Amino acid sequence: VTGFHTRCGCDDELFEYSRGRFLLGENEQMAKRRIQLNVHELMLTAANAVGALRCTGVEKCPDGLYNKAFILTMDNGKQVIAKILNPNAGIPYCTTASEVATMDFARNVLQTPVPQVYAWNASVDAKSNSVGAEFVLMENMPGVLLSSLWWRLQPYQKLKVFGQIVRYMKRWTSVKFSRLGGLYYAESVNTVSSGPLDFDGDNPVTDPRFIIGLSSNREWSDEAREGVQRDRGPCKRVVNQPQ
Repeated sequence: VTGFHTRCGCDDELFEYSRGRFLLGENEQMAKRRIQLNVHELMLTAANAVGALRCTGVEKCPDGLYNKAFILTMDNGKQVIAKILNPNAGIPYCTTASEVATMDFARNVLQTPVPQVYAWNASVDAKSNSVGAEFVLMENMPGVLLSSLWWRLQPYQKLKVFGQIVRYMKRWTSVKFSRLGGLYYAESVNTVSSGPLDFDGDNPVTDPRFIIGLSSNREWSDEAREGVQRDRGPCKRVVNQPQ
């Protein structure tokens, strides 16, 4: 695993996959993980999103298989995480739009401590997206890896961690969506709402901010399946009734 690379400006290394090598089909694999963008516009957009005067530095995080992440540091000391999707990340537009709405839902409806999204753009049209690539600008949440201190915790401290995880999981499983597909903001997709968005326990919930739309699962786009015409949803959820 490579460390952080500090860069300012349009350095080609920012756009390439640099975490490792591939034994088979390396050129093809690298092309799937190569993305061009206007770094200066990304820095400007991030600064505007958090009320800073300018972005003073860009650090590239170790590459993921499906995205690139950068830490953008502002002149006021605030840091922003910029996530850029690789070409192999999934269905363009849907992947970013659904991820942002899902993060919002998890943060504000399910009360899960996920990063706040400051700005995002799922378009690659230069007229509507000066960055030139889909991006999500989000909060750099403070904290440390649990694995770095787990073995130093006392038993009662570990129980507190388990209890917190159980409370989150209980909240997640209490909500059941009425349809199968991807979660989106209502204004970002051309899908007509039908019935409640989800059920909180047995209670139907209608939320005009969100809607169930096309599935953004990579199973619909991997292995050249993105060109195959078929119904990606949303489809009605079938619930087995007790006998």
